[in-house]
Amino acid sequence: MLKDAYEKYILNNGYNKDTSQLALIDLLTNYTSQIESSRNLIFRLFNKKLSKKHGVYLWGKVGRGKTFIFNIFFNNLKINNKHKQHFHEFMLDCHEKINYLNQQKSIADKVTKLAKDISQKFKVLYLDEFQVNNIADAMLLSKIFTELIANGTYIFLTSNSKPQEIYKNGLKREYIYPFIELLLKTVEIFNLDASVDFRKESLKEFKLFMHPHNEEKFQLLINNFLRVEDCIKTKIKISESRYLYINRSVGKVARFTFDELCVKYLGSTDYKALCKHFTMLIIENIPQLKFDNHNEALRFITLIDCMYDKKIIGIFSAKTELDKLYIGKIHRTEFERTISRIYEMQSDEYLQHSLFYK
Repeated sequence: MLKDAYEKYILNNGYNKDTSQLALIDLLTNYTSQIESSRNLIFRLFNKKLSKKHGVYLWGKVGRGKTFIFNIFFNNLKINNKHKQHFHEFMLDCHEKINYLNQQKSIADKVTKLAKDISQKFKVLYLDEFQVNNIADAMLLSKIFTELIANGTYIFLTSNSKPQEIYKNGLKREYIYPFIELLLKTVEIFNLDASVDFRKESLKEFKLFMHPHNEEKFQLLINNFLRVEDCIKTKIKISESRYLYINRSVGKVARFTFDELCVKYLGSTDYKALCKHFTMLIIENIPQLKFDNHNEALRFITLIDCMYDKKIIGIFSAKTELDKLYIGKIHRTEFERTISRIYEMQSDEYLQHSLFYK
């Protein structure tokens, strides 16, 4: 039961039940029954709670539990043909597949073909962090989602914006109007107006730079933002021919080891792309950087500069205290700035102005 899973999590983490969240749980419980029993004709004929809508567009301020509750719903849904993906990656995949289909002259309507293929694979499509920020997506959305819903796919979206403000102030915004009309007509719109920002409350209780690494305490902190069972793999487009692959992310939060970010051959372009896509980066197992770690130290300096400039929240775990993180000489001056910035990134003022809460 969704409600049992919700109440167990709330109890274990010391939160109070929220009436708005409970209303959403009730709505999703009805959808669970509807989706799992959709092949049962008797159920469909006599169940008065069946919704004529084909999914839920969930919007609200950050930190209110949108992704958290949708994850409970998705993980407890007893069907195999379900799919969860970050919206940004979903659209990248759609554009790539359409480009591939364009090379096949025998297919007349590429979008219809793509939507049909998706619907044959998935009865439920859950796309987290819905946000339209380019004209190419705006032009494609209406047709592909019309086809998905017509083919019987249930759509579940999380967003920070109400439908009427999708792609607000975007170039040729009129292209998005048919999609907005489609949403209002075919899916339920739910505003999760929870009274407490749970993530902000969690940040108040912990130090964001942890040393030495304590797995139990570290996991307790990050579970408020990114739980292992909810993580998905995603990718970010760096250039026309290159992508950056992220192994662990939930919504606008991503988790990395130090090696994944600073031992690999990444640079400012990659870090800027990360900071454009995510609002919180969790970086664990930072070693003490010594005389032979010049390249790693320089990459870490660049990463922190990018995070600081974009007001990204960082949660760190390291083997040593912050002031002793770098004992080399080549980048001593630059690293002193990095240390200062990490201290500032833990301040209330920085957190209040971070993109995480926008």
